[in-house]
Amino acid sequence: MSDGVSTLGRRKVLLSMGATVGVAAAAAVATSKPATASSPRASQREQVELLLGPALAGDALRGWQIASAGGVRLGAVAIEMRMPSGERFHVELLRRDADGPQAIAETEHFALFVSNRGDGATATDEVQGRGVLALRRYLARREVELAAAGLALPEVMTLRERDRAYPDGHFSPRA
Repeated sequence: MSDGVSTLGRRKVLLSMGATVGVAAAAAVATSKPATASSPRASQREQVELLLGPALAGDALRGWQIASAGGVRLGAVAIEMRMPSGERFHVELLRRDADGPQAIAETEHFALFVSNRGDGATATDEVQGRGVLALRRYLARREVELAAAGLALPEVMTLRERDRAYPDGHFSPRA
């Protein structure tokens, strides 16, 4: 078995562990220190993996799946989702902004936008919208679990902040 396949298998097993508290306990054992908010911070990539957790390893979204997700890039997390039909679409996870553009769905901390190359006037595909709502429900639960474990959420920009920081932005998830 190649090292890449072995690493992927271990990652999938770790991500399939459901309880964030279990992840925090494993981190505490590995560092011989309690995993608390004052512990050394996880990298942004690790924070994204903790936030998405078990959904990265399987079907935690009632038919929709997270096909891939990157770390924080250009102020957002690009998430590639798979519909029950197998078609893929892209969602951007940004920080919630009560005074900013309306997201498809929001949690206490995050706003979810479908990346359809539109300017906000393009209607969102209904099936994609239902997938984003399933992701929102999942993320809302994960936010509570991570807070209870004293773990930080990924630091992302609001859509308005990102538009100001990257006015010529090309936010393709694969770029």
